[in-house]
Amino acid sequence: MSNYHSTARMASVVAAMAGHIDRLALANRSAVKSINEVLREYADTLTRWVVDAANGNLRVASFTRQMTDELGRDSIAVYQEGMREAGIKDPAQEMDETDGEAIDAWLASQVAHIANFAADAVAVGKLTGDERTAARAVMLDRVAVWVQALEVLGRVAVTNTKANQMGEWRYGDTEHCDTCLSLNGQRHRLKWFISKGYIPRQPGSDTLECKGYNCQCGIFSDDGERLL
Repeated sequence: MSNYHSTARMASVVAAMAGHIDRLALANRSAVKSINEVLREYADTLTRWVVDAANGNLRVASFTRQMTDELGRDSIAVYQEGMREAGIKDPAQEMDETDGEAIDAWLASQVAHIANFAADAVAVGKLTGDERTAARAVMLDRVAVWVQALEVLGRVAVTNTKANQMGEWRYGDTEHCDTCLSLNGQRHRLKWFISKGYIPRQPGSDTLECKGYNCQCGIFSDDGERLL
């Protein structure tokens, strides 16, 4: 059993927004997986629900409840795998208040958008023909944004675990916003970037002018390892 004392608090945040969460499942999420494995399973699950909703087999309330539960479980899973990737052998025993706050903040920002996503997916089922096919394709494309957001949380876990490590902001292969332009080449401790909200590729970012949606930047160590 994890000694992660923030689990109950995080569950209450989600419950207040969406009305339901399986706290026991959150506390017992202990299977060892890589970040990529968590992301693949999350993507597969969301894809299945979008298809079910488009086929008229999933209502908004059920979609919202199930996705809220899944986010609660996967947020802890991906964060713990990020800690493991950063060198922590037993993340469940090592998670502290800082980690809890990072998960809480991320989860709250995601839960706020679940109901709209679910409603849009279910609305596809009311269309017909080519219009329905096109709308379902758009919804499946939106799944990638949710998966990207979960990946960011995993990378934040790596960053928080290596908070004092130096990193450099580097461009990706895309057009850059003014924020990324100003950050390119800057070297700071990882905790500096996090404290300022400068998290590359974070969907819906309030601190990046590009909002993170088309961002391809990253923060790298001196030996070229992507840290965030």
